[in-house]
Amino acid sequence: MALVIEDGSQVTSADSYVSRADYIAYALTLGTVITDDVTADNQLVKAAEYIGRHEDNLKGERGTRDQALSFPRSGLYIDGWNWTSVEIPRQVILCQQAFALDINAGIDLYNRPQNPNMIAKSKRVEGAVTIAYAVGDSTGQKLSQTSTGDALLASLLNNNGLTVLTRS
Repeated sequence: MALVIEDGSQVTSADSYVSRADYIAYALTLGTVITDDVTADNQLVKAAEYIGRHEDNLKGERGTRDQALSFPRSGLYIDGWNWTSVEIPRQVILCQQAFALDINAGIDLYNRPQNPNMIAKSKRVEGAVTIAYAVGDSTGQKLSQTSTGDALLASLLNNNGLTVLTRS
């Protein structure tokens, strides 16, 4: 399978923002070796598709209605910078690579595992209620469930992916 890379020019049939070579090099800088080209390509395509699943909440608007991927976008403002409709923001590229690495680690992007460093403790007060607490490990530290990909994706979403509640 050969990847078709979106470079900002709205490439027909694009299925990735990142080349296999760039992904493999990025993974290596983080200490992960990706040896299978087909697997690398599949991970990148799945990661790009996952970003695309958030289309309704992405900042900006598609450049054209028929473009293959969610980016490039017009009216895009990320982390204090404007991006033109012929650019792929670095956050998109890093996000795709981070999600591909999550997939490589066996994580299902749609069904994330619970944080193993959080355990529930409970106590019962006789005749009253049962109270349950989520606590960290023995040092009292809690690790975030958010992956690098999730953090990068949040920067691409309207309101950083938070729902804004309004009262009427």
